[in-house]
Amino acid sequence: LIVEDVTTELSRFRTLTVIARNSAFTYKGTPKDVREIAKELGVRYVVEGSVRRAGDRLRVTAQLIEAETGAHLWAERWDRTMADLFDVQDELTSAIVTGVEPELGAHERTLSRRKPTESLTAWELAQKGYSRFLEYTLEDFEAAQELYQRAIQLDPDFALAHALSARVHYAKVLFGWSEEIGNEIRTGLKLAERAARTDPKSDYGHIMHAGFLKMLGRDGDAEMAFNIAETLNPNSVVLCMARGNAEFAKAEPGPKIMKEMALKALRLSPRDPLANVFHNMLGSACLVKNGWVYDEESADAYATACRYPNASEVALSNAAFASVQIGRVEDAIHYLDMLLRKNPKTSEKQIRDNNRFYKWIPKFLEKNDEAFEKLVQLGLPRG
Repeated sequence: LIVEDVTTELSRFRTLTVIARNSAFTYKGTPKDVREIAKELGVRYVVEGSVRRAGDRLRVTAQLIEAETGAHLWAERWDRTMADLFDVQDELTSAIVTGVEPELGAHERTLSRRKPTESLTAWELAQKGYSRFLEYTLEDFEAAQELYQRAIQLDPDFALAHALSARVHYAKVLFGWSEEIGNEIRTGLKLAERAARTDPKSDYGHIMHAGFLKMLGRDGDAEMAFNIAETLNPNSVVLCMARGNAEFAKAEPGPKIMKEMALKALRLSPRDPLANVFHNMLGSACLVKNGWVYDEESADAYATACRYPNASEVALSNAAFASVQIGRVEDAIHYLDMLLRKNPKTSEKQIRDNNRFYKWIPKFLEKNDEAFEKLVQLGLPRG
């Protein structure tokens, strides 16, 4: 909880480039030296600490370390009760920001923050939901959605839970996992609007609001919402993904923007559990640039995406198509096998139907009809 909050608050400052919590958290419990970790992540400073609990008592420690020398620039310890947890988060965030950016004005250093929720249980449900979401399957999306809704029931004003719930609807539309796209978008939009309205200082709600506005063709309103989110948190990986996805959903996507967003996301969170999505976007940027025909560059990007254990069905499908189109038949068989094991219901018809949201699909199908036939010959069910 504290790591998430500190990362979010530090990310609000444009003078800082903050590595996302998902990447930083992969070093938890590792014996690596701070200087080695900093080098891998490309950062100058590292904040580390611990939270220990004994009954209702908490001891929180934190240190700010200069990566190059390993010197401790600042350290602090808090002894509190569980009831004081959110107050500790406020104190810790303020102390770290002051230590990292002493030149920031007093107003910026004491930016007010709405507590995410008064219910620790609701927060925990949201975190469990996000863990399921990261698995990137329809079953896990639905499990995540159930957990988010339970969090909202416990605290109807918990903005983050509304935003996370909206993201599930958003992803289902993009993946073609929605039986009724219009209803999915309307439901997601309401959740995103509630998140942005309940906590106007949270970038997440504005990002999801912008995403759905883009889906509805309200480009001007969407860009305003994206800009608000970027002002609140210029280091948001979710914002990079949403801007890239919004570009890909256009009738004529811009590969340059897609590539820029994917590379920025990888820079901000190189060890992110959704890094497969960033690499998939890089592959798709190549696909668009190459006139909807797969090439070696796109095939390599999709192959990288598929190395992650939670590689999406979209990445596996793209990797299979790219491989068969450039003559890597053995690779195509490999990715097709992975795809069918991840979702045994996959078929040629399903892949064609799943892309119906995208306006460019006729051009894609025209350029890849032969690849469909080759994959059917290699074992893709007709449907």
